[in-house]
Amino acid sequence: MDFITKIAKGLAAVQATVGSDELGPKQPLALEAGGTLNLQARRKRETNQRIMRLETPLGEGLARIDLSAADARALAEALTGFANSVAEDAKPVPVLPKTQE
Repeated sequence: MDFITKIAKGLAAVQATVGSDELGPKQPLALEAGGTLNLQARRKRETNQRIMRLETPLGEGLARIDLSAADARALAEALTGFANSVAEDAKPVPVLPKTQE
């Protein structure tokens, strides 16, 4: 058995153990408070269901959350609504004129 065949069999075993196939690369988003939030589209092997995996820093570890397409859509709508309401309630910060020296 050559080296490439061993790698292919190892990857197949890992995918079977994990239970899902990677569909796309991770898309990291930088968080304002520090750290990154990784988004990745996946498909569950058992049910062939598309999911979105969120990986977010949580304290000392990493939290992985799998969301169905409907749950991901609902979360996106809730976050957009929240961001819009915060933007509407925000008060502009007065800009002080620059002093000339």
